[in-house]
Amino acid sequence: MREVFGHWVFRLPFLRRFTAMTLAPWCIVYRDAREKVDGCTRRHEAEHLAQYRRVGFLRFYGTYLGDWLRGLWRTRSLEESYRAIRWEVMAYAVGEDVEWPAECCDLPVERVATPGPRRASRLSGQRENRTPTGYPTGS
Repeated sequence: MREVFGHWVFRLPFLRRFTAMTLAPWCIVYRDAREKVDGCTRRHEAEHLAQYRRVGFLRFYGTYLGDWLRGLWRTRSLEESYRAIRWEVMAYAVGEDVEWPAECCDLPVERVATPGPRRASRLSGQRENRTPTGYPTGS
């Protein structure tokens, strides 16, 4: 998988708020130079690559778009609909896991010295442990 740093696409008005984007199976593009991209962002994008590899092109992009459109219809908010996409929920959950990505050994993701705290579940308010693939394992 090719990683492109300092990509021009983030100058477009509707992409300015993003720092990176996975365009599986082709590449991962980052807004900033390599030395400015943190490990959490790289793990987040690597999780999207792993998701794509697990479910395939049509299911990954179809689910992504469908979740976003349903969220937009329900919330009328670009940010809330983006945060509700199931692939994003999983990717944000593993972004702080310094042991990840085991599935994407072709991506050289740096390890972060101290992991952040586990996030609370958005739905239940309880802490969840997650596997490297982002699926809940229970409390």
